[in-house]
Amino acid sequence: MSLDSILFLFAASLTIGAIALLYFRNNGVATKASYEGNGSIYSNMGAFAKMFRVLSINANPWLGVLLILMLSLVIAFSLVDILLIPAWSIVPSAVAFSLIILFSMNEIAQLRRRKFEKKIPEAIEMMQAASSAGCTPQSALRTVAENADGLIKSEFSSLVSALQYGSTIESATARISALYDSESTRMLMQVLIVRWKLGGDLNELLGSVSKMVRERLSIRLRADAKLSGAKYSAIFMGLAPYLLIPFFLNSQPEWLQIFIDHPMGINALGGAILLQLVGIVWLRQVLKVKI
Repeated sequence: MSLDSILFLFAASLTIGAIALLYFRNNGVATKASYEGNGSIYSNMGAFAKMFRVLSINANPWLGVLLILMLSLVIAFSLVDILLIPAWSIVPSAVAFSLIILFSMNEIAQLRRRKFEKKIPEAIEMMQAASSAGCTPQSALRTVAENADGLIKSEFSSLVSALQYGSTIESATARISALYDSESTRMLMQVLIVRWKLGGDLNELLGSVSKMVRERLSIRLRADAKLSGAKYSAIFMGLAPYLLIPFFLNSQPEWLQIFIDHPMGINALGGAILLQLVGIVWLRQVLKVKI
């Protein structure tokens, strides 16, 4: 058995083990101890840990990063065998695949955060309706947990559970504030904290927050609409080379093989793809709207 095969099997075994460990860690049962000290836990949580929690991966973030590295090594070894690229490119390829996976996971997490923020006005309306009907603030939160859907339902269910286990309002709201950090989320959580600490009319407090949240989301929608043309143009320009490859292969089947067989062909192709990825990340940051 060759050294490459041994390393491939080793990386595959570590990947399977990490997946199994992630699975069993992700299927724990919430207890009172799991809600104690939530405020300090989430306030001191790193970026990787927050990203994993938003993606519903309740595991050690470094274990998740190790899994990604092992998976990237498996992909890199597979490319070496399939494309017959030099062995020295295994490590750079694994690092590149790891960065791509982490970048994709971060983008998915950001989409989930924005989806959560868009649902905040609906949650506020449910709480206002419950408060107008004479329900207590905790009953209003339970109404959202029972009648909302998606992320709002799961996060408000965790919030209600934390309060039932005896957590303070600051600790109970710390998870949502940390994982779904946005101006709208912070305003809603601060309203809950103020109502719990100082009292007052919850319906009136929620009404003022609802107006500001809706105005903020409206501004973001207008900004996204103005930038949508540039985003779609960037996507088209990035995909155009790959869409043209089948047409070139149909007219001149040998051109790609000549390029690959050249001593610098694979290196040039890898460099081009790397530069394209750098350009995508840069353009993504330029077009990102922070409101």
